[in-house]
Parts: sequence; structure tokens; C-alpha cells
Amino acid sequence: YIEEIERGPKVIEGVATSTAALIGETARGTTRPKLITSYAEYLRYFGDVFDDSKYMPYAVNAFFENGGRRCYIARIVAADAAVAETGFDDYKIRAIGPGVGGNRILVRLSKGSARDSQGHQIGFRIKAYYWNRFPEDQDIFDPEADENRGRFPKPDLVEDFDDLSTSPDSANYYRKRLNNFEGDVSHPGPSGLIEISVPNNAPQPGEEDPKLLEDGTDGGGIQKNDFEGKNADPNKRK
Repeated sequence: YIEEIERGPKVIEGVATSTAALIGETARGTTRPKLITSYAEYLRYFGDVFDDSKYMPYAVNAFFENGGRRCYIARIVAADAAVAETGFDDYKIRAIGPGVGGNRILVRLSKGSARDSQGHQIGFRIKAYYWNRFPEDQDIFDPEADENRGRFPKPDLVEDFDDLSTSPDSANYYRKRLNNFEGDVSHPGPSGLIEISVPNNAPQPGEEDPKLLEDGTDGGGIQKNDFEGKNADPNKRK
């Protein structure tokens, strides 16, 4: 056989330097590292400026303003942080990622817009409204109610998923369109705010009053181990 032995200096190959990874605290979002390609995408999935002493939003904005193109965001949260959630009977809704930011998400569950030949609904619709900040002396309100037409502040982000189905055989199966087939909040799908869990072929919902997600907490504080993000399950490593 022939064994080739390299001699002389090894050529240094050029590699792309426009991809970065930023580790730190964000207003909300998944704790699984996520690739983003613009500051607008960061705002959708991780929220805006949320504390004068937290610099992640500024760092991400500066990265893209200075020519960056690809950036992985690794969100750090305390180990005992809790995810905000609520429910409408069989329909369970959770924020994507733990933290108090989830408590500023309002969700509305209703009948889907599409109808069959008999005029019966063939899916359900879910809308999510998110406020970056909210005055402490006010409650979060239903932005679509007639009495709130002129009320401020309006939601900073609104998501609308219509004609979702609870049938795995449907092209509009909710896990495909909203959850990206994943079963926990560490794998976000198209939604930047919520994920839902519904038994297969559950009955269609009616027109429900909107509800706030509740009980999201930031935990007792971030420690060194939270930055290391070690976990025996590779899907849960931060």
C-alpha cells in the first residue's frame, strides 16, 4: 500500500467568520440554541430589551449592524425557572421557554374559519398576543374586544394559526404547523410564543374567552452551572 506523508508547513484553510454564538439572558424564548439571521428574527423569538443590566439584545443588534449574518442564541435561565401555561379543557398551551415573559402572553382559542359542505367547522384557531412590557397599574386586556379598540399599549407581537387539526392524518395537523412535530418547549416550531398539546381527534373547541398564561417564573438566580448547560440528554443541553 502507499502511505502519503505530508511534508512542509500545512496550509491554513479559510473558514467563514460571520457565524457567532451569544450566550446570555433574554426576555423569553427557547433554551435550545437557535440560529437566527437578523435582529428582527431575534425580536420575534427572544423578545426586546427587558432590563437595563441585561445586554443580550444590544449585543445581537450590534452583531448584525457590524456585518454579522448568522448567529446562534443560547438562552440561559435559572435551573428552577418555570414555564407559564394555561388550558381550555383538552387544549393545553405553554410558553416556549420558562420565565416571567410568558405571563405576558394572552391566548384566544376559537373555531376555525374553514367549513365543510354542511357548514360545520373542520378545525380550530389559536391566536397569541405578547407584550414586551406592560404598565404595572394595568391589566393585560383583550385587544380585539370592541371596548378596547382605543386602549394602549397594543401587543408587540401577534401570532395567528387558523384551521388547525387534531388529526395526525391532516395536512393542518397542529404539531406540524405550530409545534414542528416536537413534543416539548426545547424544540420550538413556527410559533415564537407558544406550543400546544391536544389529544388526537379531540372535540373541536367553541368560542372561548381569552386567557393569560400563568405561573411563569425566572427562578432563584442564574449560577455558573446554568452557563455550562450540561445534561445527560443531548436534546436538553443549553
